[in-house]
Amino acid sequence: MLDQNKKKRKACYCLTVMSFLLLFINENIHAAHPLITDDTGTQGKGKFELEFNGEYGYERTHQEREFSTSTQFTMTYGIIDKLDLSVNFPYQSVKIRTYPIIGLFNKEAGSDDLKAFIAATYDDWAPLFKRTTSTESGFGDNSVELKWNFLESGRFNFALKPGISVPTGGDLGAGKFGAYGFLITTINLEPFTIHVNLGYIRNENTVHEKKDIWHASAACEFELVKGFRLVANTGAERNPEKSTRVNLTRRDPRDPDRITGMPPVFVLGGFIWSPTENFDFDAGFKYGLTKAETDYSAMSGVTIRF
Repeated sequence: MLDQNKKKRKACYCLTVMSFLLLFINENIHAAHPLITDDTGTQGKGKFELEFNGEYGYERTHQEREFSTSTQFTMTYGIIDKLDLSVNFPYQSVKIRTYPIIGLFNKEAGSDDLKAFIAATYDDWAPLFKRTTSTESGFGDNSVELKWNFLESGRFNFALKPGISVPTGGDLGAGKFGAYGFLITTINLEPFTIHVNLGYIRNENTVHEKKDIWHASAACEFELVKGFRLVANTGAERNPEKSTRVNLTRRDPRDPDRITGMPPVFVLGGFIWSPTENFDFDAGFKYGLTKAETDYSAMSGVTIRF
């Protein structure tokens, strides 16, 4: 009788926590936030992990400024000791400020004469801008994934993580079911821990993006003191955009945007603080090393295990 009551209380506790978090929120790679690169760790049979995180990003192009915020709730359940099931629920909000050039004027003569325009250099002319703002928000595509820790050999651990993305995001989603798979390696070199991910994403979509995407990333954790880890991360993946705008040079404002196939490449630094075994608080900062990556992002999150 006592065991049944304990089970009922545990079930009520789970539902209460989940409902509380969903009031506030409702890549396909899910990792120990703020890391992008995943580790091989699993929860253990019958155990839960709830993760709630948020991110703010800023990106600047020649005529646009993009401000994005995203939140994600992830619930993970240990099916068996070495196999986890995870479900992700993302929410996104994007504000874009556009500064189109609506004209040019000569700073010295104040003239827009065509002959003067042809002969003038950029230093002689100043562009006229008109700012417009557009905002879009909503749920992104949900994803469901498994993580199987299939091999442990000394300091090395290996896991496979297949998953599917579900087109629940409307205008902010891909519009079609997608699939992905990752090979995860974790190397324990106390006090350092290294993670490496190699993956393939089948990006089925209706928004004219590339469908075959590769991913490669690596992360390092350093336990500074018990319960406090410094983390670093870097990685790249194939750019899904079929064309990508890049910033123009200052002396060439009248040329169209150049086209490039450069991959998004990032570097990230942050920390994970674990005041107890079953609670984590984290924060990080991500910087884009190429124009295809968001210029910078700030992120934080909390994780609860039971």
